[in-house]
Amino acid sequence: MLFKAFLINLIGFVIIQNSERFSFILKTPIRSEGTNGKNESLSLDKVLGVMETDKPYINSELKIEDLAIQVAMPVHVLSAFLNEKLGVTFSDFINKYRLDEFKKRAESKEYEHLTLLGLAFDVGFNSKSSFNRIFKKHTGQTPSKYISGKRSTIL
Repeated sequence: MLFKAFLINLIGFVIIQNSERFSFILKTPIRSEGTNGKNESLSLDKVLGVMETDKPYINSELKIEDLAIQVAMPVHVLSAFLNEKLGVTFSDFINKYRLDEFKKRAESKEYEHLTLLGLAFDVGFNSKSSFNRIFKKHTGQTPSKYISGKRSTIL
């Protein structure tokens, strides 16, 4: 019994001493003194950096918990951050990256062997209907109409 109490106290001590490493365990992150908003810009840089370099949105099974682990933020902090600072939900945030990647690939010779649906699946969408709905919501047109318009301006 005494050993269990010692072990629990030791674990708590290690977590508090290494709060940056174990921030996903803590309900609220422990901020460094004197940041005055730097944490928010560092968080934005970290989230956007991970999105650009690691491209986690390509995983069609991506959940907010997965991204939170990648950016070393508690889920509720990441969610609040996206909602309050960027004004988007997690789904809209991820889908924006997927759409941008789809557009980039659809206009690239490297991916011309893929169908539009193949491209959609390749960038993380997991169904034709959700891809078409989200694409139209964000661009105002269907994927095929968008692409045919882009190709006609290129030629």
